[in-house]
Amino acid sequence: MPKPYELLWLRMGDAADYEEYGHDLLAIAEELFEFGIEEIEGRAEFGKFGVEAPGFKGYNYISLYWGDEEGNAYRPITNREIAKINTYLSKLL
Repeated sequence: MPKPYELLWLRMGDAADYEEYGHDLLAIAEELFEFGIEEIEGRAEFGKFGVEAPGFKGYNYISLYWGDEEGNAYRPITNREIAKINTYLSKLL
């Protein structure tokens, strides 16, 4: 369970800006779906605080982590949280 001061941060590859999503994993799934992502495949190979999906691999991974109000990374999302996002994504198909 996230601590009150932890916030979800997302950046879609190298070209996007970081955006804050509170504690809302469903909103993360909806944003990923808008980019055509149907499943997070796993943790990023090159980024401790990221995940990979089709089109977002290698150094162009998706930054997705828990951070503070300024976006400083605090901890990566867990495998359980990735599974929850993937469940939400499957329901959006």
